[in-house]
Amino acid sequence: MSLRAERSNPRLWGLLCRFTPRNDKPTPRLTEGLRIISGFGRHFLEVPIQSHLGSLFHEFCPMERHDLTRDRVIVIGAGIAGLAAAFRLRQAGVNVTVLEATHRPGGRMTTDVVNGFIIDRGAYWLASSYSTVLSLIREVGLASELRAVSPWLAIVKDRIPRRIRLGWPSPFFAIRLLGLTGSLRWARETVAADYDAWAKFDDEDAASWSSTHLGSVGTIHVIDSTLGSFFFQSVEETSRAAVLAWSHFTRRRPLTLSRGLGSLPEALASGLDVHFQALVQAIHLKDSGVEVRTANESISADRAILATTASAAKGIFGEAGELEQRLMKTRYGSTITVCIATNRAWLGKQDLRKVSVLLIPRVEGEIVSAAGPGSHKYPMSVPHDELLTAVVHDHTARALMQRSDEEIIRCVVPELEKYFPGLSGAIRFAYIVRWTEAMPKSPVGRIRSIAEYRQPTLSTRRVLLAGDYLGLPPCAESAAESGIWAANQILSA
Repeated sequence: MSLRAERSNPRLWGLLCRFTPRNDKPTPRLTEGLRIISGFGRHFLEVPIQSHLGSLFHEFCPMERHDLTRDRVIVIGAGIAGLAAAFRLRQAGVNVTVLEATHRPGGRMTTDVVNGFIIDRGAYWLASSYSTVLSLIREVGLASELRAVSPWLAIVKDRIPRRIRLGWPSPFFAIRLLGLTGSLRWARETVAADYDAWAKFDDEDAASWSSTHLGSVGTIHVIDSTLGSFFFQSVEETSRAAVLAWSHFTRRRPLTLSRGLGSLPEALASGLDVHFQALVQAIHLKDSGVEVRTANESISADRAILATTASAAKGIFGEAGELEQRLMKTRYGSTITVCIATNRAWLGKQDLRKVSVLLIPRVEGEIVSAAGPGSHKYPMSVPHDELLTAVVHDHTARALMQRSDEEIIRCVVPELEKYFPGLSGAIRFAYIVRWTEAMPKSPVGRIRSIAEYRQPTLSTRRVLLAGDYLGLPPCAESAAESGIWAANQILSA
């Protein structure tokens, strides 16, 4: 609607001007409001009058809303999903308690400091596209601790690391790995979408899709190496929807926190009522709420958010419905994080210059899937020389999970030494973390199940699921977003 048309109705224009500042030109908000009113007028003539009267009644004479401050909500799990949910509920004035089975918050987003070295035990970095996580960081006052990570990574091809800059478009990506045709196809397919939209892509495994669209090089050295390094699953067992979602997040710059990523869950937990060493054994549905049973007590609550891994949720919530049970059958990839502090650095290696992560496809090595120099991630996290952080391929991790730290080091170091020569003679100390459930796998059908679970329902769920297996792609961002989503379901009930 033009300004002339807007002023053609003097009565409407005069009414609106009473509630807007005097100005020669209408503000953008006013102009948009006039457009909405104009559209509403046309719509009003097409809909029965009873519908408008009902809408106006609820708008201006709303029914008394349920007082959520009188409710009690139990959040099970103090990982980033559970903490995000509890934080959101506490902001709204809800009485919320978090029960955590271990002695610390964060789950797979924890940080240790060993001999002055800052070691992220699980999650390695964030991305500037992580809107939910970055919002939480700002709200808990950690924005000043955000640090940019070197955007360079390298993918091993024919035993040689090929440097690639994160973010799209990347000429190196097109020229050195995919070629012009493959890169154009990649750009066309990788678009941002919500869960309903992603579900439309959840119809084919990534191996079939990638072979057709990207060829063997793109499939093996880009898709499979990325899935193996960051998500601990193979291209054959992953839906193409998960790959497309991942590619959207890689278009932004990687970030970290100066005191390690674990400082975020610690800050969130510090303002919440978190009970540690509180292993939940079961959740039971009651007529007017839920009962949460631990080893020491039974707690009654109005609602519960189950923010654990899928396997833990399955063991706790035996009364789950068919769709929930389907989601709780999600399998996980395993890995072992191997951190090695050294008395030398490899700054002179040109093929690793500024590289924060080196990806090693399965065809190039069966043991280590990725390795990164800590000085390239965030120099202040490494007080001297170098800290190499490596993760192990899923199948290798399962084979090594019960082995001693010394056996794992003897297995990993020879492969790392191909890219970091002299490593075996430069080790100060090693720090090892075993993750039997590192990342949820995303086979064809999982994303459709998530989209179905997130559909609005008339019946109010008393137990809501959250966690990385309820998000896409599986990462800190999707886990946190699933917690916020669960909290908002309660707040909007």
